[in-house]
Amino acid sequence: MSKVNTIKEQCFKESQSWNYERIVKVPTKEVNDKGFYVSKTIKVSLKRDAYDRQSFARVYLFDGIKWNFVYEEPLENCVFKSISYVSKSVTKEDFYSDAERILKVALEIIM
Repeated sequence: MSKVNTIKEQCFKESQSWNYERIVKVPTKEVNDKGFYVSKTIKVSLKRDAYDRQSFARVYLFDGIKWNFVYEEPLENCVFKSISYVSKSVTKEDFYSDAERILKVALEIIM
């Protein structure tokens, strides 16, 4: 995997879900018009909702204006599917293996 620089990482609870978000910058071999290497900004977003159909594991690419969908992993393939929205002690580490896996797949698509 390319060198990944984490800008923001958080795990938080909403009323009926646990969420994990990680925003990273990844350098590319592209050079802009000023001679600087371009980096891509990528967001990994995982949500474990009370309802399976509302849970997801997605990756987005920022184009400078908006987040664009890149990849989604089925919940059945995710370790975090075992998390319950009523859990009190969910941490970033509970989502980490899934986040790393789908980020790797997304980087293969993007790069």
